[in-house]
Amino acid sequence: MLHRLVLVAALIVLPSVHLAAQDPETAPTRDIVTLRSGDRLSGTVKSITADKVVLESPSYETVEIPTLDVASVTTAGAVKIETGDGQVLEMPVQGMDGGNLRIGSGGAVREVAVADLVDVTPPATWSGSFNVGAAMATGNTNRRSANAAFDISRKAEDNRFNAKATWDYAEEKSTVADSNGSTSRDYRLAQRRVYGRGQYDYLFNDRLYSYGMASGEYDAISNLDLRLIVGVGAGYTWLDEEDLTFSTEAGVNYVDENRNQNRSPTSVDSEYVAARGALSLRWQVADDVLLLHDSEIFPSLEDSSDVNARADTRLRTTLAEDLFAQLQWIFDYDNTPAPGLEREDHRLLLTVGWSF
Repeated sequence: MLHRLVLVAALIVLPSVHLAAQDPETAPTRDIVTLRSGDRLSGTVKSITADKVVLESPSYETVEIPTLDVASVTTAGAVKIETGDGQVLEMPVQGMDGGNLRIGSGGAVREVAVADLVDVTPPATWSGSFNVGAAMATGNTNRRSANAAFDISRKAEDNRFNAKATWDYAEEKSTVADSNGSTSRDYRLAQRRVYGRGQYDYLFNDRLYSYGMASGEYDAISNLDLRLIVGVGAGYTWLDEEDLTFSTEAGVNYVDENRNQNRSPTSVDSEYVAARGALSLRWQVADDVLLLHDSEIFPSLEDSSDVNARADTRLRTTLAEDLFAQLQWIFDYDNTPAPGLEREDHRLLLTVGWSF
């Protein structure tokens, strides 16, 4: 029993003695930056690159120290660093020696050339939303409809991608006469429309970017089997604030419209090269109110009368943390519609959605 008590006491006391005997710089409780002048600064090291060491401290907030003025760095915890070849490391820093940074812990310590360190590339971020709506009317008017939409975005340091899609369906009960002259009331298609769009942006800087985009649209009532649009161009972000962003784009596109001759034998397919102008607005009107607007126009460069355009305006209000209600107005314009059809289409949708 006595031997066991001695062993337990040794296991408790010896580690404490060992830690107390350690050099504070080899087992730091805080990050320490030692300057070539001999001065020592303590706090939390946020980043280390070939140009500077960024140190955050409650005493003097955040300071940027030229790396040439730094003699050594030690940290209590892991620091994320990145090399010029894209390798990202997250380890404690044990010091600097001969232009190399010693990183790791225990016996697994390695050296990285300070001259190779660059700013850590921020991770790509994802965001998006999904919303649905439905309506039904009976009595003098018999109509039922449903709609759904989603959008998703990914943003990295020098590029971003956005994709969206919408689906709308409606049918109404109306009087139909058969070949014998008798009539009946049955539901008939009032709307079936599908739209999808994707765009990739390459960011030259915080403002200027180039893009490539493609969209496809099907509209049964407008006798449109497929309107395919692909193109390239450039954009510029005029405002980029936390609560307000605004950008415009211009480019050139190929447009291919295929009409449904079975529904309308006089409909004509068309294809042409078009210019493109677009704008995008995101405005956080209040803490729980968000206004979104996207619009684009495609005037033909071959026939001035051939123009189509689209505008999508959404007003959202927050219902819960990620749940929102949305009022949406979609405006579609085709200056050369199928025979017998209107140039303008308006849809007003009230939906509930989820954002992430």
